Amino acid sequence: GAGCGVAIVGDLPFATSSTDGVLLVPLDPRDLGAAAARMLLERIRGLDAPARRVVQQVTTPA
Repeated sequence: GAGCGVAIVGDLPFATSSTDGVLLVPLDPRDLGAAAARMLLERIRGLDAPARRVVQQVTTPA
């Protein structure tokens, strides 16, 4: 049957206590901050665009 698991975005200390069915997805804080800063500056400059999805590149273990 289908399995059930949990994906955690970021590096949380408690997530390493059990690795059964848990996938840690590391994010580069600089990339995340840069994307957030770009979006904030667009708002400050008056760009009134609808919400959009930002996809960050991640590498997961095989």
